[in-house]
Amino acid sequence: MSDMQFWLTCVGFAVMWINLGLAIYIYFSFQRKIAKAIEGVEYYSAGLILSIFKLPMYGHYCLFPKRAQRDGVDNLFQSLPTPQKVMLITHWVTLFSSVLIIVLAQAF
Repeated sequence: MSDMQFWLTCVGFAVMWINLGLAIYIYFSFQRKIAKAIEGVEYYSAGLILSIFKLPMYGHYCLFPKRAQRDGVDNLFQSLPTPQKVMLITHWVTLFSSVLIIVLAQAF
């Protein structure tokens, strides 16, 4: 493994750890309210680990309103406060960028 691969992999994993911290913060601050609003009576909390898997989709809804409209949740995501939207979008971007950085590091 070259120095370039090592440092890019370290950056990728650092971004991944930051993303995990952000996901935990989102889960405890407002993710459960969003999940209850979407799922309604059928809401079931599967705990932290399984619930944070929903976060990329929530970020996707914030980034692409047509997708949220197609799934019928556009009103909910349009009414979210801007800081919450920014956190969900940041989670979405850092999730995919960290994986991309790690994969590209192995290509060098």
